[in-house]
Amino acid sequence: MKYTVLAAFAVFTALAGADEYKLDLFYSQKPWKSATKSKTISYKFDGKEKCVRFFEPCLVKTQFTLPQAQFNKKFTGITFKVKGDGSDNYGNLTISGTQIFGLRTTFPTKNTQWVEYRVAFKDMAPFSDFSAVPESAVAGNKFYEIAIGDNRSIGPGNKKRQAYSYLIKDLHLTDKVFPATGKKVNTAPLSSVLEKMKAGKAVSLLFLGDSITAGTGLQKSASECYAAQLTGMLQKKFNNKNITWRTGAVGGFHTYEVLSYLDRDLAAGTPDAIFVLIGYNSRTSGQNTGIYASHIELLIQRIAQKTGSQSAIVLLPTVPGVPRFTTQQDMAEVCRKLAKQYSLATIDLDKRIEALGPEQYKAKYLRDGIHPNAEGHKFFAQTLFELFK
Repeated sequence: MKYTVLAAFAVFTALAGADEYKLDLFYSQKPWKSATKSKTISYKFDGKEKCVRFFEPCLVKTQFTLPQAQFNKKFTGITFKVKGDGSDNYGNLTISGTQIFGLRTTFPTKNTQWVEYRVAFKDMAPFSDFSAVPESAVAGNKFYEIAIGDNRSIGPGNKKRQAYSYLIKDLHLTDKVFPATGKKVNTAPLSSVLEKMKAGKAVSLLFLGDSITAGTGLQKSASECYAAQLTGMLQKKFNNKNITWRTGAVGGFHTYEVLSYLDRDLAAGTPDAIFVLIGYNSRTSGQNTGIYASHIELLIQRIAQKTGSQSAIVLLPTVPGVPRFTTQQDMAEVCRKLAKQYSLATIDLDKRIEALGPEQYKAKYLRDGIHPNAEGHKFFAQTLFELFK
């Protein structure tokens, strides 16, 4: 995703007696400019709170300049304060320098009192198809831009995003030492999910991905998408109406956006199984195989960490489109390799499609060059159903 920088203004001040540095960006509207054309208000100074309120969906940006003496200082993360509007939504903050280096964090807007967040760079998400998460401290001269918001008009399941707002103040760069993130990754086996289904117990399924998973173009996506059809098949097979599903899939999503919104997608509770199918849009943007692999591996690790290793992961290889029938094969192989490395469930959905050939796949299962029709989603669901036989 490409944006034009529209503003550049900031004052950089040190906090006495602390190893933190304040980016004084929120004291007025002056530093900020909307990066998109919109008829609605996207940001406004709040005279009572003495800081800026941001109205999502939006994308508001500014630039800052560190003093020369701070260019090479190593920072480990950021701290900032948020006051939400009481809604069950998430705000967005991105700190970046170039298209290949930037980091993003999201935060809930439920709390209507000021809450301070301290976020390590290593725990943030990459902000583009070309960026990665650093494992160590970062020099100050790597950053010069702050972006607030997400201007997408749709959310999970391609439902329209409702307007909401939040206040931000007191943004600092910090060199605080954050706790180490464990590298050990364990996930629940899919067999344990199968046993719960057989026993009639409640089983929750979460589907992450882009427009293919969200059901873009379907007349009744809530019942025709492969997530819904698979759930129906499982309910029937095990005579278990306690098998339910939810989605975090959004049309247009890239790998870094699935990473960004993981906290939001897990907020409704720890699912028994998480299905992941992502990569088509990232390849459209030119993401290389190395970055794709790093994003998917990071996603596996974070799912395991955030769910306490209680969720099984089904990692699906990226699927072809038509005429883009072979451009995803290297990404699909990455998924197979990582699934084997981390003992994840997977199935060769892409190879089933390749066996059909582009002409038959498009004629029978696609509504356009990318998105499955209802029969295509049924084909996806039937293929995934084999994992539970």
